[in-house]
Amino acid sequence: MISYPPSRVEDSRVFNMNNVSKIAFQSALVMLISASATAATVFSLSCPSAMALEEVEDASPNFTGVADYYADYFHGKRTASGQLHDKKKLTAAHRTLPFGTKVKLVNRRNKKSCIVVINDRGPFTKNKVIDVSQEAARKLGLFSGTRMVDCYIMETP
Repeated sequence: MISYPPSRVEDSRVFNMNNVSKIAFQSALVMLISASATAATVFSLSCPSAMALEEVEDASPNFTGVADYYADYFHGKRTASGQLHDKKKLTAAHRTLPFGTKVKLVNRRNKKSCIVVINDRGPFTKNKVIDVSQEAARKLGLFSGTRMVDCYIMETP
């Protein structure tokens, strides 16, 4: 049997398949970015834009649930927003809130509160609504375990 070198048609077909996969990847990336921008727009339309601090005391929370705090392991690691996690800053992770959203958290047990900025995604356990940095946990009094918190959206980006 005689073996022939690959023809130019076969070479261009392989090259075109690589281009197709690149284009598919780029299209998927554009759709993902568009979907997140649309979700952020829908979210900002459905939530009050900004609450004054005095309004928070009278308003009902936007959401309520169990809060937990990041382990030391994550200090210095990159978050989903691209920032480095700093356990000494007032930051938090939420599944759907846009990055940069400011949320006031109030510990239901001791009424301590703080304002955090969303810069990561999580928590990844179903029974928790928000993960906070160690500084936020200290201000809220969460070091003795997870606690129920009321969450008020103060400002969206």
